[in-house]
Amino acid sequence: MIQKTIFLSLVSIVLISLSYYFYVRVSAFFIHNKKIRLTLFTLLLTWQLGYVAANMFNTLWDFRGFLAASLGVSFFIFVYSLLLEAAVRVKFFNFTKYVILSLFFISVVVSIQNVKGEPNIKTVQIDNSPKELKGLKGVLLTDLHIDPSKGEFADLLVSSVNGLNPDMVFIGGDICDGVLDDVRGNLSKLAHIRSAYGVYYAPGNHEYYYGDFDQKMYFLSALGFNVLVNSNTVVNAKNGSFGVVGLSDLAAKRVGLEEPNQQKGFFGVTKPSILISHQPKSALDAKPYHPFLTLSGHTHNGQIWPFGYLVSLVQPFVYGEYEFAGGKIVVSSGCGVWGPPMRLFTDSEIVVLEFK
Repeated sequence: MIQKTIFLSLVSIVLISLSYYFYVRVSAFFIHNKKIRLTLFTLLLTWQLGYVAANMFNTLWDFRGFLAASLGVSFFIFVYSLLLEAAVRVKFFNFTKYVILSLFFISVVVSIQNVKGEPNIKTVQIDNSPKELKGLKGVLLTDLHIDPSKGEFADLLVSSVNGLNPDMVFIGGDICDGVLDDVRGNLSKLAHIRSAYGVYYAPGNHEYYYGDFDQKMYFLSALGFNVLVNSNTVVNAKNGSFGVVGLSDLAAKRVGLEEPNQQKGFFGVTKPSILISHQPKSALDAKPYHPFLTLSGHTHNGQIWPFGYLVSLVQPFVYGEYEFAGGKIVVSSGCGVWGPPMRLFTDSEIVVLEFK
């Protein structure tokens, strides 16, 4: 709770500073009436702090998307204010500033539109698969971020996955936001996912944020998921057996729970093995164990451009397919969103894995 309070306090300071800058500088480029500018400042700040308050008290889930959009809009204000500051020295600034304003509104509208509708279905071929996996079809879901307001989204994911007729489903963490009592109903919808050999799940960082990690793991197990936290299991498929390993998340350290333990996770694993590691950088320490395939998420591919470049500073793999540990790692952009319900130059996706 203390860490959360400190984090949200810092967020509030940043948002207040940005709003004040918007009031005294950015809005003055377009509006000379001080009362109108003050009104816009008050509305923006109320919107931003409403999101902070909703996070602090885990409430207002039905309005969380609207409130969270303030973060995306604030980011665009910051980006385009930099352009305005650069353009103010340009000869035709009175024209250029309206071009920049138009780009701002286009960015906001396009990024909101990009999260409406179904996630894209992206197919990844896993060539040279071991005989145990050859001919199978897997589905990877990461970063679902199901909260109390996302019941329809959970239904949509179930329908989409079942329509793909997978042999196995892998869920790579950040399955939900909120305490279990609030998300229980929407998570229960995922029990209707159908696959020939089961659903395999490893946690992400968001499962650790609400003080009920163990309860959530028990609940997901009761739904029929194979919950893997620094552990592994064997899948007995039609062509032979293979192992699936799941790691805990690095966020576990903050709450005094078990950090990713690759040695423990791979102990006695059946080969070939598939690793589920929410954060790509946690997979690096699994390299000596040579998983045939590693599945990750967490990055959202930056979600809103150009955050992907910042993500690359802390994660070795950001999005797509990479050669790794003698095999391959697939990093998904996620089928949901966190924070603002917005994406710019990135897509929500469900990944189909075709083992060839």
